[in-house]
Amino acid sequence: MRIVHILTRLLKAGAEENTLTTCYHQVSEGHDVTLVYGNEQDLTLVREAESKGVVCRQLNCLVHPVRVGDDIKAILALRKLYTMLKPDVLHTHQSKAGILARLAAVGKKCAVIHSIHIVSFVNTGALTKWNYIAAEKVCSLFTDKFINVSQGTRELYLKYSIGHTEKHEVVYSGMNIEKYTSIRQSHVHPDVSNEKFIVLMMAAFQKRKRHRELVLSLESILRARPEIEVWFLGQGETEDSVNTLIREHDLADRIITLGFVNNPEHYVAQANVGVLVSEREGLPRVLVQFIAAGVPVVTTWLPGIEEIVRHNTNGVVHGLNDIGSVADSIGELFDDRKRLEDLRRGAKNSPVDLWDVNRMGPHISNVYEKTLRTKQAFH
Repeated sequence: MRIVHILTRLLKAGAEENTLTTCYHQVSEGHDVTLVYGNEQDLTLVREAESKGVVCRQLNCLVHPVRVGDDIKAILALRKLYTMLKPDVLHTHQSKAGILARLAAVGKKCAVIHSIHIVSFVNTGALTKWNYIAAEKVCSLFTDKFINVSQGTRELYLKYSIGHTEKHEVVYSGMNIEKYTSIRQSHVHPDVSNEKFIVLMMAAFQKRKRHRELVLSLESILRARPEIEVWFLGQGETEDSVNTLIREHDLADRIITLGFVNNPEHYVAQANVGVLVSEREGLPRVLVQFIAAGVPVVTTWLPGIEEIVRHNTNGVVHGLNDIGSVADSIGELFDDRKRLEDLRRGAKNSPVDLWDVNRMGPHISNVYEKTLRTKQAFH
């Protein structure tokens, strides 16, 4: 089977990790896999993909911001690429690439699959929201299947009549769960006040992750509780501005930015609490990783989050824009160790096998096969 995956950016983030994991599984099954990405890439990821048998192609006119001239060029370049590669399956990822790559596929005979890693029209301005919804409605007309990372993303797309029920499949974002579940048995958290209380956020430094807002909300909590230390894991375009903000508020010894790491489980094992305050996501892989490790989380609400985080059982969930309450809950959990222990116990008892990496690849292959059979029967 010839499979082409297309995404806008190939960086170290959740959607890209999901896509690359899918590619590697498909190569291992003997398929011909090509990965097309835009003008932003991490060369270490490109080299790794190529070393594992994925053919990588960069398309410089495929850019993240909306630029009409570049977007038209990208559509034309993609159509030319499809003609050359003749894919059996075209699998698109991320909002911008998903729209352009599906528009470019109009009239092509391949199966068109789109993965919804993030709902692009959640918590945006009204104009952006309805533009995205309109674009997704148009693209749904020639999308054979949507792959959702959670029930929540599926429900939101159906709420706005983007594709019908039969077009939507839920395939949970697979990862090496065992790396985290093994921490459940060995993890011993510090519970005395003279030891560090670690709050961990693992997220790419992007505006929608809201690092700046969290820093400002945490300031008074950190001043009152010198034992709390916050770790930020990740990299991205807002990293420098966040570091500047931390220094301006004299918090450099309390909020530590650690960059991208290859062994996040090592840091999860040291955390008392995991935190996430993104304004838009699908179902964040990091929340699954925290819960898998037995680490309770404090987070803002996201579509489908209830599939992994149960309020007051294995974490605390606040309103989408209530970052101040997230900071308050961190302080409260530091003060109330019995409640923290109850949430920790809930996290340790939470099932996470749906996100096992060994499930995702075969499930996606099954979606492909069913879609191709349907298309062949129709034609």
